[in-house]
Amino acid sequence: MFFRRVKSKDNQYLQLVESYRNERGVPSHRVRANLGNISALQEAEREKLCESFLRSLGAERVAFLDDLDPEQALDYGDVLPVLALWHRLRLDQIIRSALSAKIKIDVAKVALVLTANKFVDPQSKLGAYRWYDRSLFARLTAFGNLPTAGNPEHGTHLLSNAGLSRAAQSDD
Repeated sequence: MFFRRVKSKDNQYLQLVESYRNERGVPSHRVRANLGNISALQEAEREKLCESFLRSLGAERVAFLDDLDPEQALDYGDVLPVLALWHRLRLDQIIRSALSAKIKIDVAKVALVLTANKFVDPQSKLGAYRWYDRSLFARLTAFGNLPTAGNPEHGTHLLSNAGLSRAAQSDD
């Protein structure tokens, strides 16, 4: 369900509209309630009216499209096939077994992030460094203890820890 404003002459009316599929299976809308003329209401009053109405229906949280920030969206689904393939092939184990115990950087994690970047959004090392912050890896803490970007308790940026930030600066 959603709210829709309908204009008629110089007035605006608020409707509660439901999406459904009709008998032919075609998506359609039906008006569930006409909530009246809202022309005289300010925008804040309209939002309060919608929130109040939804709360009375049992909605726990009300969000408006204007409240959403597309800049905060993460690259998520496109990384999952790479993760599945990575684990199925056990590439992290292969990489770790080939390295000396003296190496402190988790090369397998860095290789996973760079590989995922090449599949999802092919870029240079600097581009991968920038992509990391908007990727799934930046928010996952349970997956192999990947650090969360900008969270001091989890360390710094994974690619910074690997020394790629300095190398990436000269790459672009």
